[in-house]
Amino acid sequence: MRVINGYQMTKDFSAENAGFCKWGFAEKNGYEYFIKEFLAPKYPLDSHELSPSAMEKKRKQCDQFYSEKSRVYRTLKSCRTGNIVVVEDFFRDGAKYYAVTQKIIRSEIPIEQISRLDQSKKLVLMRSLLYSFAKLHSKSVIHADIKPDNILIKKTEAGYYTGKIIDFDSAFFEGTIPDEIQGDQIYLAPEVRLRMMGEPAEITTKVDIFALGILFHQYWSGKLPTISTDYEYIFESVLDESPIQLDDSIPLGIRRILVKMLEKNPSARPSAMQILRALSPPAGGAVKKPETRTAKGEKGFHRPGDLG
Repeated sequence: MRVINGYQMTKDFSAENAGFCKWGFAEKNGYEYFIKEFLAPKYPLDSHELSPSAMEKKRKQCDQFYSEKSRVYRTLKSCRTGNIVVVEDFFRDGAKYYAVTQKIIRSEIPIEQISRLDQSKKLVLMRSLLYSFAKLHSKSVIHADIKPDNILIKKTEAGYYTGKIIDFDSAFFEGTIPDEIQGDQIYLAPEVRLRMMGEPAEITTKVDIFALGILFHQYWSGKLPTISTDYEYIFESVLDESPIQLDDSIPLGIRRILVKMLEKNPSARPSAMQILRALSPPAGGAVKKPETRTAKGEKGFHRPGDLG
């Protein structure tokens, strides 16, 4: 097996998605890692057909991509919560870029199984994720690709479940919008779709809140929100102001929160911290409806252990 930048490959890169991204496992200094190999978007693969000036422009775009990704990954390291799988190392070799994270053993827990958990366990899972997203968003980091595959759910020794957030390949800083925003269209916020259509739309951390609203609906009901058969995706229904039907099996307090998370207007959606507070009532209290105004003192974070 080959060595890349000091990483001894233990499982060479797979051929899956070989056009953009390949992955494998490596070892360094006695530790095991997951390593991705990929190309920067729009890398000049067709360089023999480009003029020198066009080639230089593309190289600058790749340099900018590397610089911005490096800054995002450095910021992630300051957001360690135990539930964020950060990129430990990021480097490039010519046309190829490499992102290194801790080795994670995936254990698939189906959405249907999560939906059958006790309410208290589902709340703990939601809080663990909201705590981590509140940390990310406080640093202006947008994940931009929230979906079940990117949340690794683990059962703790106490019998509760927590979620680890992985795959920050599409992440970027608020205010530095990439040319293309990647992500599963099922979880796409309406303002992202507008931006993709060339219309003016501000992209903020609230795109993550929208995606989390859909994901949380799945955690509680085992299925996606219901929309008219005239639409394929939830964002289409929201853009046309067609009603979204949330599952009646979801407790009323949770449904009220999900309604706010799936608002068409991003500014009407609560922040991760506001939702976390709404899901952390006093002992014996009911789940509160989150406020959407900017709350003072959002710098303080609850520890997940304080939320039970």
